[in-house]
Amino acid sequence: MEKSLPKKRLRVNWQLCRGCGLCTSVCPREAVSLVWGKAWIDPQKCVVCCQCEKACPFGAIQEEVPLSVRALGEEVAELQRQADELIGKLYELAGKGGS
Repeated sequence: MEKSLPKKRLRVNWQLCRGCGLCTSVCPREAVSLVWGKAWIDPQKCVVCCQCEKACPFGAIQEEVPLSVRALGEEVAELQRQADELIGKLYELAGKGGS
């Protein structure tokens, strides 16, 4: 039996956040604050209304998409298959180019 997924939540990409504070001004639950000059979302207060995400002009606030363990495993397997396919094509090209 698979564990239930956590509720959806928003996260801040601190590399994109400029600390402008627009997100803090639109949050109806006061869940967003500035910490060390960057936005931080309190998961205990946040109801994922996405007002802060919409207000951010830099795209620094994004919804996290939780994956089940099975879905994550399937995603990794597909990426491995694609990587193996690309490596095979590179070997083909290297072999044909060296003749």
